[in-house]
Amino acid sequence: MNALLNPFSYLRRRKMLKALAALVKTAKKLLGKPLDVRAKHREALEAALEEGERVLGDPEAELETLEKAGEALAKGIYDSSFRHHVMSPRLKSILELVILLLAALTIRAFLYEPFKIPTGSMKPTLLHGDHVFIRKFHYGPRWPFSTKRIWSGQAPARGDVAVFNNPVALNTDYIKRIVAVEGDRVKVVGGHLFVNDQPQPRRSLGTHTLLDTDEVKLTGKPIQAKLYQEQSGNTAHYSLLGPASHRFYNDWPMTYFRDRTDKLYRACRQFVGDEAACIERSESAVEQCYFARQPAAPEPACLGELGQTELDGCLQRSATVLENCMSKVCVGAKADQAGRLHCDNAASLQPQPREPSAIFMLAGRGLTCRPDYCEVQPGYVFTMGDNRDGSSDSRAWGAVPVDYLRGKASVIWLSHDWTQPVIPMGPLTLGQLRWSRMFSAVDDLGLDLSAPAVKP
Repeated sequence: MNALLNPFSYLRRRKMLKALAALVKTAKKLLGKPLDVRAKHREALEAALEEGERVLGDPEAELETLEKAGEALAKGIYDSSFRHHVMSPRLKSILELVILLLAALTIRAFLYEPFKIPTGSMKPTLLHGDHVFIRKFHYGPRWPFSTKRIWSGQAPARGDVAVFNNPVALNTDYIKRIVAVEGDRVKVVGGHLFVNDQPQPRRSLGTHTLLDTDEVKLTGKPIQAKLYQEQSGNTAHYSLLGPASHRFYNDWPMTYFRDRTDKLYRACRQFVGDEAACIERSESAVEQCYFARQPAAPEPACLGELGQTELDGCLQRSATVLENCMSKVCVGAKADQAGRLHCDNAASLQPQPREPSAIFMLAGRGLTCRPDYCEVQPGYVFTMGDNRDGSSDSRAWGAVPVDYLRGKASVIWLSHDWTQPVIPMGPLTLGQLRWSRMFSAVDDLGLDLSAPAVKP
């Protein structure tokens, strides 16, 4: 009884009782079957079983007695002719380990997988130090090491917070919010998201203070940004704008096309030297191709001084064709001895193919763009970070193929602030736990506010 006062003896006793009970159960099964074993081995096992049952029923049995009873049963089972009819403990342990590993791999590959928030692009919804589970079967499980799905799950929806393979670096996983799906027209005006020409409902919540975090130095600097509550699809969520306003992100894609046109025009002037006539023709063609809109015509006008033949195709809304249209005014001319080009024969200029410089303009990036919006192609989704001025997303590298979606973020299972370290271990530092965020559903993080009714 004194041994029970020692916690280590108590734990050892429990372990020995559990092992003895398992041996007793195995011995009963073996003796209950008509097995071809030696008679003396059967008699020895029967005796060991009887002693084992007696010891199990004795709450005062000493540790030494339990150990001897277990050794007798193990010898009667595994060191006799009974061993041919039972799995060895070592093999059994190996199989149990294999089963556990397969179960863990199956859960990770097809059901749920932990994911660490790598950046601050989803602030204030998801923070540095948040760890979430992603529901991998939501969009349909994928074959390991492949983007091919075993079966299709739910279709991506606006408002989903999804983890996906980065389209330009497949080995890197990103987490963003899906704001548009195939067929949607997307643009950003003054930092306000428009989908299908409709501003997304949002309301201002004033100024929000957040940490500009440095995961290498484990530090955070307080900064302020404008806080909004938005509605994406059926999901209410927060978003941030600022503190530094990026024109490319906040007026998208118009900024890209405006900048691209300016660059083309400046390059064209430098390209043709001082030839006033060509500069005039170039300016007129660029202006009409890019800026002109005829009130009675639904498509942009593209009838510069070079004539309809050379500029044919600009009525299409493809950004690639638009860039080609603007580049035609500067190609095909002959150079003089000084190396300057002369446009004395403008009618002979022919279209020259140009490689677009922006990734999202390529056909494989899932967007068909014109200056005032981009349309999401079938089989793609458009993603944005909730930290609108601190996120590299579809505005920079294009739409995401649906096949690249790995899963939907479901719940925060761990959240800690590593700018306030509790156990400093470099990149493995454990910070102060944020208990209020743990086990919170990601979709519910914006439900503490009512759905916005105002569209500013």
